[in-house]
Amino acid sequence: MTHHSSRLIIIYVEKFFRENLIPASAVIIVKDGNVIYQKCLGVKEYGTQDPVNEDTLFQIGSCSKAFTSANIAQLVNLGIMHWNDTVRSYFTPEEFQLYSATVSDEITIRDLLCHCSGLPASSGDQLWMYFNYTYPDVLYRVRYIENNTVFRSTFQYNNIMYCLAGECAFRAAKNAGLEYLSWQEMIKEMIFKPMGMKTATADFYEFLNSSNRVHTYVNMNGTITEWGPLNVDEIKGAGSIAFSINDMAKWLELQLANGNYNGIQLISSEELTKTKTPQIKMDGSTWYGFGWGITSNGIITHSGNVPPSKTLISLDPANNLGFAVVSNEDTYGIAFNKALYLFFINLYQTGQVDETIWTELRDSATKTSQDTTGKLPDPPSPPEPAKNLSTYVGVYNNTFYGNVNVISGDGKLILLMGNSTEPTNLEHWSGDVFKIVDNPFSYNTAVNFTSIDGSGKAQQVKVDYIESGYGVNGTFNRTS
Repeated sequence: MTHHSSRLIIIYVEKFFRENLIPASAVIIVKDGNVIYQKCLGVKEYGTQDPVNEDTLFQIGSCSKAFTSANIAQLVNLGIMHWNDTVRSYFTPEEFQLYSATVSDEITIRDLLCHCSGLPASSGDQLWMYFNYTYPDVLYRVRYIENNTVFRSTFQYNNIMYCLAGECAFRAAKNAGLEYLSWQEMIKEMIFKPMGMKTATADFYEFLNSSNRVHTYVNMNGTITEWGPLNVDEIKGAGSIAFSINDMAKWLELQLANGNYNGIQLISSEELTKTKTPQIKMDGSTWYGFGWGITSNGIITHSGNVPPSKTLISLDPANNLGFAVVSNEDTYGIAFNKALYLFFINLYQTGQVDETIWTELRDSATKTSQDTTGKLPDPPSPPEPAKNLSTYVGVYNNTFYGNVNVISGDGKLILLMGNSTEPTNLEHWSGDVFKIVDNPFSYNTAVNFTSIDGSGKAQQVKVDYIESGYGVNGTFNRTS
């Protein structure tokens, strides 16, 4: 890379950052085993003067998946487990069952890692995100999800299944006499420590309690609002890691060196290569390996999205080049990360500056944030009055989701979901329909009470934002 190109990166990274509402970001580029660009931007907490530094922790979300597959590569190399091990060899039918007994018995570690279980994309995420269930409980409930594609036929991204691969690895290690207390400890001892990653953690509370971490934000109608961070402990190997940009540099170097770090072969080159080898087609010319996407020109990438944090990692093995960017805001984070990546690739390949990459992605993010699909329109004027709140108060059950508890307080309805103690406040919309008002990801979506019987009690409630696309419905039936 020329001095001129390096100077342009410095100018435009800072320019793009100034033109969005992201409080914090960090960017790193490595080439031939050396860091050629590193920049920390913004502050850890919006409204303060505490700057992000090279050891500041960001949640990296699904970029954790490559750590899970790398760790399994270590265990495969040790002969402790195999890519084609069945899940059934680690989990009993009481613990794990899918929509088909045959698939339940045949699904392998390989299938989990390349997202071809047949389950709908993202199904099951609601159970840990909103209902606060433990992973064993989430895994048990997966049996109630219907498949929407044939087993092994289609790529459909699923965190619950990917996490299961990590849990199988943990059990395999334990069966082999490696006495780790958790998957998190195994990753720490087998990857973080040998690489000198002093700040990296796979434990949410270590991240939360760190004095050097970013806070996380959403952009609500142009206002930066703190939200989260989301507790990702229950999906472990699918998304629980938090990283600094210093840690990221080491990770990029290890991947580009085929598992070698500082002269030590930490991960078998042969087995690590399998994680970055096409396994199943995603779309167009893009394939998925084990925790990595692979393009037709050999670029290897993955993004991380644990609301509201955003991460993008890219490897170009042919040019021994690695790139990563992390940010802590939901609305513009993906656009900013992708714009920096595309800007850098274009500059590296052509030597040309293309500012339209950023403006187009930024404008698209703004448009997406204003999208009202799935949202309630303005209520009729005048709105139909609600019934007495006692009509709606009660406990409702759904076989897949479990219970929701509707309570009243200060003249308003509050929704409590599963084991979560976090209240979801409802505001009347019209008639027996209420709307969610305090969650940026389900804001202005409907909670509809129906089947009001002779006793004056609603017998069902439908929660729209967990209703569609996940192989289960969002209707709950009154139990008390």
